[in-house]
Amino acid sequence: MIPAGKNEAMLRFQTPRTPRWRIARRIRRNAAMVVWFYALVVNFIWLKPRVVVDRLEELAGRFVLGRHRKSETRCVYSDVTEVGDFKRYSLMRLTAALVLALFLTAPAEAGLQVCNKARVPAKVSLGRIEAGAWQSQGWWGIAPGKCATLLGGPLDARYYYLYGTDGGSGTWGGDMGFCTKAAGSFKIAGRGNCAARGYDSTGFFEIDTQDRTDWKQSLSD
Repeated sequence: MIPAGKNEAMLRFQTPRTPRWRIARRIRRNAAMVVWFYALVVNFIWLKPRVVVDRLEELAGRFVLGRHRKSETRCVYSDVTEVGDFKRYSLMRLTAALVLALFLTAPAEAGLQVCNKARVPAKVSLGRIEAGAWQSQGWWGIAPGKCATLLGGPLDARYYYLYGTDGGSGTWGGDMGFCTKAAGSFKIAGRGNCAARGYDSTGFFEIDTQDRTDWKQSLSD
């Protein structure tokens, strides 16, 4: 029991209890701040920071205006709505970023491909510098309308040399001499003294990849 003469003094120093609805609103706002922070980190990692800053400034402005509204119900509803809008916005951006990341990390195309656009089957051989020395290699058979991968992975040189034949009178060649073998597969080091080493001397044409890491060469009629 509080003495009658001390009622007014003691009541003045009593701490008022916080209403439950105010505690709930604080919890919701704290949760909103966690969502904002998570979205901020994700968007700064994956997306353009300027877009994120503009969006956060817009939401902050609306949040400040919402706090000064007279109606507590409207203020709480506004806060929750903004949080929901921002969560949906961030989730959409995060999904797009993940799809882009998967696309960028997809396996790369083959380094050097040769496609046969002629009406007859073709076989090709490749000349290039390997470990600082010239070498020639073949054969790759390519059916009409099909492609063959001669080198996988990113290309490490600008110029390569190719020779192709349909097995008859039709050939795709040039002035760069390499050693080849008429039958069976081969891998020959060096370009000189082909006949003395039991090989044929064949003219290859030059492929300029323009320093690209992948290239597709076509053979046509």
